[in-house]
Amino acid sequence: MKILNPLRSTAALSGIAMLIASGTAYSGTAASTSSGSVANTVQVQQIRNATVKIDFAGTTFLVDPMLSAKGAFPGFPGTYRSELRNPLVDLPFSADEVLKSVEAVVVTHTHTDHWDEAAQKQIPKNMPVFVQNDADAKTIRGQGFKDVRVLKGTTTFNGVKLSKTGGQHGSDLWFADP
Repeated sequence: MKILNPLRSTAALSGIAMLIASGTAYSGTAASTSSGSVANTVQVQQIRNATVKIDFAGTTFLVDPMLSAKGAFPGFPGTYRSELRNPLVDLPFSADEVLKSVEAVVVTHTHTDHWDEAAQKQIPKNMPVFVQNDADAKTIRGQGFKDVRVLKGTTTFNGVKLSKTGGQHGSDLWFADP
C-alpha cells in the first residue's frame, strides 16, 4: 500500500484499523515509492491476536497490546474452546522488541486480549495511549498512564491523521440475552 500524503490518507489507516477490529489484520510490509521517502510507506506487523505494530509515515503505533506469556489467563467463558488458556501462542519475540520504536499505543477496547496486565506493566507510563471513549480513558489513567487521549472523530499525531471508525466486536445476536 502506498501512502502519498499521511494527512490525506485517513482511508488507508482506517482500512487497517477496520481489518484489525475485525480480527483479520493484514500482516506484511508495503513497498515504498521510488523516492524511498518515509512519508510514503506503511509497514504492518501482526504480533498475535489483535496486537499489531504499524509504522505509518515514520511513526510507530502499537495496537491492542497483549504481552502476557502464553496461557497466562483463563479462556473466555461461553466462547468456542473456552477451556484453552490465553494467549494461545507465545510472543514471536520479546516484549522489549515489540515495544522497540513504538511512539503511541491504540487501545480499541479494554478486554484482556486487547489490553492485558503485562502490557500495562511494560509500556512506559508517559507513552501516549489513544482510546475510544471516556470510560476506557478513566480505566487506563487509573492504571497510572499519564497521556491518555480519547479519539473523538479525528486527531493528528506526529503528522499522522488518526480517525475513529465504527466497528462491532461480535454480532447483534451474540450480544442478545438468551
